[in-house]
Amino acid sequence: MEHNTKKILENFRIPGKFISVEVNKTGLINDTYIAVFDDNNQQTGFVLQRINTLVFNKPVEVMANIDLILAHQAKKVMLDPDHPDPKRGLLKLVYTNDERSFYQDEDDNCWRVYYYIENTVDFDMAETEAQAYEAAKMFGRFGNYLSDLDVKQMHATIPDFHNIVKRYEALELSSKKDEVNRKDKCLKEIDFALDRKYLCNIITNLLKDSKIPVRVTHNDTKINNVLMDHETLKGLCVIDLDTVMPGTVLSDFGDMVRTFTNSVNEDVPDVSKVKMRLNIFRAMAEGYLSEANDFLTPVEKSNLVYGGKLITLMQGIRNLTDYLKGDVYYKIDYPEHNLDRTRNQFALIRSIEKQEKKMEEIIENL
Repeated sequence: MEHNTKKILENFRIPGKFISVEVNKTGLINDTYIAVFDDNNQQTGFVLQRINTLVFNKPVEVMANIDLILAHQAKKVMLDPDHPDPKRGLLKLVYTNDERSFYQDEDDNCWRVYYYIENTVDFDMAETEAQAYEAAKMFGRFGNYLSDLDVKQMHATIPDFHNIVKRYEALELSSKKDEVNRKDKCLKEIDFALDRKYLCNIITNLLKDSKIPVRVTHNDTKINNVLMDHETLKGLCVIDLDTVMPGTVLSDFGDMVRTFTNSVNEDVPDVSKVKMRLNIFRAMAEGYLSEANDFLTPVEKSNLVYGGKLITLMQGIRNLTDYLKGDVYYKIDYPEHNLDRTRNQFALIRSIEKQEKKMEEIIENL
């Protein structure tokens, strides 16, 4: 569906004269556009996004979370002597003409606008140890900034998002129903997932026994959710805040393991190319703990590698469940796309399992 984005932008308090707007095709969930306005011969960029309300069905709560964490972080960023550029260290919302953080159009689409952060770059995968270090450092800093924010003030924007027990229930139900007759194509993948169901008990027991705390966490710690300075490649800002909600650091660190260390993109179907890169893991762990070490508990630290295995397994299960349901959640480019993603993630788990002891030794040494 096409949207009159110029008309939508008129509902926001954007200074200057409209120049242009174009689609930004990155991202799997929301629709994103880059708009340019001219204010006294100074061109400024803005990011316009349509929130996917099929995924985030409570956009008011999503935006309430974002408002809260941006306000909380703003105080921290400006007082952080180690931040390379505080002025570019935080997303900044543009409010609507009636002082709201989002605009709802006549078709109930929910829109928001951020100031575009200039002279930045992001990466789809960690190509070097330096990139992994900087991005992980930013996620550690993000967690540190929010470590004293009362988690009870946060909404769960996607309930049970990282609840591995619920993910297994969804997989087993989808496998049983086999609504689109795909089960026979992925029996090995279903067995792989079920063989590792015991991993659920570890996280559920840690939470049940209050051995790890529930914190304000990002829950989508891919490297492309960190903006870096275009010239210095120093980490500047964590973006994509829709999934920031109550969670555990095992999820945040785990998703970094999943997305940083894979030797190939998670869409690559040739699983022989998939490997957990130990050198990238070491750089990532060093960067993250350089900022997070002081607020993490000993139990959290000792379970970071487990978090990597768990979140990778969970992502594979989510892709597999979506494949069995007929690709209703993730955008796909071809019919077997989600199955290829599943196989990629499960191959990464095998590589993690082979190197698990070395990974734990790295964490202990740090």
